[in-house]
Amino acid sequence: MSKPLINKELFVARATKLYQEWNDGYADVDALYVLSNENYSKTNTFQHHLFSFELLDVLSVFSKKGIYFLGSNKKAHFFDPVASEEANGVIPPVKILLRNKDDKDKANFEAIINFLKDSDVKKVGHFAKDKAESEFGKEWEKALNASGIADDMADLTPLMGAVHAVKDERAIESCKMSAKASATAWNNFRRELVAIIDQEKKIKHSRLAENLEATIKKMTPSNANDTVDSCYTPIIQSGGNYTLKVSAESDDKLLHYGTIVTCLGARLNNYCSNVARTILFNPSKELEDNYEVLLATHAALVEALKPGVRICDAYEETMKFISKKKPDLLDKIVKTNFGFATGFEFRESSLLINSKCQAVIKPDMIFVIYLGLQNLANPTAKDDHGKTAALLLSDTVRVKAEGPNEVLTESAKSRLKSNVVRLKEDEPQPSGSRDDNKKHNLRSVYRRTRWATA
Repeated sequence: MSKPLINKELFVARATKLYQEWNDGYADVDALYVLSNENYSKTNTFQHHLFSFELLDVLSVFSKKGIYFLGSNKKAHFFDPVASEEANGVIPPVKILLRNKDDKDKANFEAIINFLKDSDVKKVGHFAKDKAESEFGKEWEKALNASGIADDMADLTPLMGAVHAVKDERAIESCKMSAKASATAWNNFRRELVAIIDQEKKIKHSRLAENLEATIKKMTPSNANDTVDSCYTPIIQSGGNYTLKVSAESDDKLLHYGTIVTCLGARLNNYCSNVARTILFNPSKELEDNYEVLLATHAALVEALKPGVRICDAYEETMKFISKKKPDLLDKIVKTNFGFATGFEFRESSLLINSKCQAVIKPDMIFVIYLGLQNLANPTAKDDHGKTAALLLSDTVRVKAEGPNEVLTESAKSRLKSNVVRLKEDEPQPSGSRDDNKKHNLRSVYRRTRWATA
């Protein structure tokens, strides 16, 4: 079996973009070093973006005058296709070093540090929250700190966020397939809910979430080489207690047939996506109206995410929309943020859709829109648990250079009539009849579940 090698064409294209963004926004930073870290870290994003692999115990040092890759035999040779003594556009020469565990890479570290000193490096960049976890990483940082050139450090986390935010053609295709997996997972789960309701099963939110996560992980992608995972354990909430955060967890309470909020995200080829929907059981007219307002607000936000617009302005435009549409809901909408950019990291913290983010929206950014209304009254509910409701909508959206933006999870239908359940009592049969006895054996209440036309 042949050893994996870095995709040279992809590396050159994405490294070129990295250096361009670096030179434009962080020109005073002379070098950047990266070491492997856990999932959803900037290091993980960096490696998958440039290398298409996560490589443990590999040191990557990028400077304006040269790039160094230091790794064990197999990992070092992974970079052979991009090794060069000449610059390639804005990409400087690339040199590969083999690890030497006999001296704990002391000579290798010295070679890299001496190169940085000769290159007159004054400020070194890193990803501040990504801490060295291995002995190899700790030894590198120890040597770097001892050299004196790391006295002035810069956090380049926002740089990586900006570089990865705008997706190239290959990334867009993966994002589309990831979103398709999320939408398919929801549509399948929606059908499962029908069966649960029809059979009047008693099941905990946490068990449902675990089952849904397992189902996502077992999904078979159209391309045999693709891999599917769950971004997080799905969040299922009902019964009057709702926390409309992506960090929420499904509790151990039983599923309640009132208002069910479900949030899930698939991860395909390490690209994340998200979808959230709310199922309403016999909702009041007021709750239906609020749902329609949330749908309209969702559409307004999708439209507001236009190239050249600051993210904070798109947020404010959406707030203005809901204040005009239904001012009474201003204190009900979750205002912390209306979503975030997504990619290798589920939630790009430097690109939140809120009132503070000054970043300018660009074509081919991928956003997770996340809109929620909480503490809504539902006075016609059949029991106390259903008298407090919440509504949540989330979709994965691609910003288009021209024309309407693309809702990648659109196949998970969000319109009201696709997410309302009408529970109707059957007319009872004469006492003692065969039909009557049969129904009592199947269920204790004469009830027929009817979904509005999808």
